[in-house]
Amino acid sequence: SLGPLLKFSGELPTLRIDGTAQALQLPYALLVQLPFFSLSRTPARFGATVHFAVAILATYGLVAVLKKVCPPRWSALLISALCLAAFAERIITWPFPSTPAWQTTTLQTLAAPTSGRAILNIPHSFTTNNLALYGQTVHERPILGGSIFRGDKTDEQSLEFLDALLRPPPPNDIIAQPDNAARAAILASYDVDVIVLQHWAENFADHQRDFLITLFGDPTVTSKLDSLFPLEENYNGLPALTLALNPSDWDAPELWGHSHARYFSGTARLYLYSAHSQTGHLRFSTIPGLRPHRIEITLNDQPITTVIVADVATYATPPITLPRGLSVLTLTDLDGPETIWGDLRCAGTTPLAGKLPGHSDCNHHQRGKRHLSAALHNIVWMQAEEPMPPPTHFGDIIELTEVLLPTASEGIELVLPLTFRSLAPINADLTLFVHVFGPLDASSEDAPPLLSQWDSWPLRGYFATSDWNTGEQLGFRATVPLPDHSPTGEYQVEMGWYDSVSGARLSIATTTHDTHDNVLVIGSFILSKN
Repeated sequence: SLGPLLKFSGELPTLRIDGTAQALQLPYALLVQLPFFSLSRTPARFGATVHFAVAILATYGLVAVLKKVCPPRWSALLISALCLAAFAERIITWPFPSTPAWQTTTLQTLAAPTSGRAILNIPHSFTTNNLALYGQTVHERPILGGSIFRGDKTDEQSLEFLDALLRPPPPNDIIAQPDNAARAAILASYDVDVIVLQHWAENFADHQRDFLITLFGDPTVTSKLDSLFPLEENYNGLPALTLALNPSDWDAPELWGHSHARYFSGTARLYLYSAHSQTGHLRFSTIPGLRPHRIEITLNDQPITTVIVADVATYATPPITLPRGLSVLTLTDLDGPETIWGDLRCAGTTPLAGKLPGHSDCNHHQRGKRHLSAALHNIVWMQAEEPMPPPTHFGDIIELTEVLLPTASEGIELVLPLTFRSLAPINADLTLFVHVFGPLDASSEDAPPLLSQWDSWPLRGYFATSDWNTGEQLGFRATVPLPDHSPTGEYQVEMGWYDSVSGARLSIATTTHDTHDNVLVIGSFILSKN
């Protein structure tokens, strides 16, 4: 064929050049370097195109030869025989099998007319797909998925989801894990009553087999090739919502402070299986890398929001409606993953976020590089039970989506986690200010004195709002220093935005907080000691 490398009898012939074995390149290796040429994705397509030209040339050659050596009657018979012979490469069983055939005890058991329900073959892989298709020629029962060249996208997602659902979860994870009854109910919703675990799959793992045994008991049939797990109807009904992580997209959980987080690189998928159509939003927290990452979030390939992960922050998607059945939430790093050496927890700080909160035990022995985008933890689904109050707007360009004012504070600083969303293009570089007044005295009619203030661009002064794209969410912590020996008591916190050049404050529209002079009154906290 066209290459890109020469193969002979399944092997790559090589030449020794300067003591190094070099494979022999074919024309495709050169053609693929041309602009737009790589969009064809595979040299086999060019091989098929060449076949058309070769077939036409061969036809002309055959006609020329037959005119010279055969009478017309014999030519017609010869051409008919050649046309029939062209189908020979598609015959796999006559006059003798051209592919290995076997019938394991599992396939023989499934071939018995006991059920017409579907069979689930796991783990999801290329080899499993081929074995499932072959097995179906023996037992003739429905299977989930099954593709020759390209499978149906919905079927592929269902297989990936069920495979993730049937893998042993870690002791602590970033999502709530379903129980055994929930897993059985979801399998029943797909009309599955038998699981075949394919041992020859390239991603087969003993721990998945052991987990299936804990869920459904010992397999009724097992061999070197597969294991058979029949399912019992031991469920009451579908859970309202079940979450699952694609195991190939997420790193193992790491303990950050008091909760576990998972990093992903480039793209990560979260499966949401809903028993009925429901509306709500997904809420999660993030841990950054060493540089900011714009993470686009889509639901069933439809964009819903973009979050800028550069600090410890809490985000929530806009209200979304989950259809009945399976939905796929995809996180895509628009800036691409970064390279991290060792355990990021050992640094305990990042340039844009500063010191990360909480104490995390790091692995000083972890070596090598990792490609990371961001880490997520505490992923929960919040169902919409009642209408949310209108958000707070600063001008018509910034929306306050989250503010976590602590009820009490100790030490010499107030850490105020904030999350905003841009509503329109921001042409100016805006400064955020936070003021702390107090201590408050209920018996005094005078305004409390200003104790401290913090004025800065977001992310420790490194993020210019003119770089903020419309619709993106930005979460970060505002750290307000508190003077030494500040008296204990209750303090009021206020905030706002102003133009860094003119000093003009953005107007505020809100129904949930008090305001004055284009300043938002967030609330109060108790300073217990320094």
